[in-house]
Amino acid sequence: MRNVVKIAVLTGLVAMASNIAVASINYNSSKSNSGNIVLVYPEHLVTAPQAAAILSELEKTSSKGPVRDETVRGISKKLGVQIERIKLIKTTSRNAGPDSTKENSKNNNGAVQRKSMSVIFMLENPEDEPQAIKASQR
Repeated sequence: MRNVVKIAVLTGLVAMASNIAVASINYNSSKSNSGNIVLVYPEHLVTAPQAAAILSELEKTSSKGPVRDETVRGISKKLGVQIERIKLIKTTSRNAGPDSTKENSKNNNGAVQRKSMSVIFMLENPEDEPQAIKASQR
């Protein structure tokens, strides 16, 4: 009888652990060729080649102004991403890191001006934003 209880408890613990693992979403990030755009995406919905293609298309359109949610959705859908599962697309800007001096330029006074980059978060669950932010900093 004790063995049956032990097996039942162990089975329950394994089931709970597997549910927790399924519930967490792994986010990946890719940087565009110019380094001006970072795309953070759930890796089970967007493949690395799809992310590269999205970034390539966004680079073509980024000269026309800031990246818009509708633009990201349209490009993603065209490339076969299950965009209906993406609940939030959020774009932020941040300075290029201090170690990226090749991306920085000097103004007329000789002061270094850091280029800014756009970071686009494609979130399946808006509550995953802290996890996605960590992925964008890798």
